[in-house]
Amino acid sequence: MNRKRISRLLIFAGILAGLFGSYALLALFLMSRSYGWHGTLELLLGNGTSAQIQSVCLGSCVAFLPYYPALGLYFRICLRIGKNQSFHRKNGKDLEKIALWLAGAGGLWFLLCGVMALVWRVNIGPAYLLAAALGVASAAVAIVAYGLSRLICYAVDLQEENDLTI
Repeated sequence: MNRKRISRLLIFAGILAGLFGSYALLALFLMSRSYGWHGTLELLLGNGTSAQIQSVCLGSCVAFLPYYPALGLYFRICLRIGKNQSFHRKNGKDLEKIALWLAGAGGLWFLLCGVMALVWRVNIGPAYLLAAALGVASAAVAIVAYGLSRLICYAVDLQEENDLTI
C-alpha cells in the first residue's frame, strides 16, 4: 500500500469518527426535542428528572468539544503522510497537541462525573460508567499519542543524522 492510499484511508477513518461523534450529539439533541428531556432519559438511562437529563446532555456536549481540534490536527498529519512526510517534526508537534487535547477531554469527562455526583445529584449509574469509560479511553489515547510524538521526533533526529552521514 502506498503512502497516498494510506493517507486517504486514514482521512476516511477520521471523517467517519467525526461524523459518528456529531451524529451522536445530533441524535441526543433530536431525541430530547422529540421525547422531551424526561422521555429521552427514560429511553436511554431508565429514570431521572428533566433537569438531570439536561445537565448530563449539556455536560456531554461540552466534554465532546476537545475532540474536534484533535481531529483537525489528525487530518493535518494524514495530509503530510500523503505528501511523503511521515517523519516530520511538525507531525511530532501535532501529536503532542493531540495528546493535550485528549488529556483535556479525559479531564472534562472526570469533571463531568464529579459534577453529576456532587452538584446535580444525578443517580444514573450508566451515565457515571459511560463518562468514566470515556475519560479513561481519552487518557489512554493521549498517552499513546504523546509516546508516538516522542518516537517521531526521535526518528526525525535519526533521519537527519543519517542524511548528514551520507
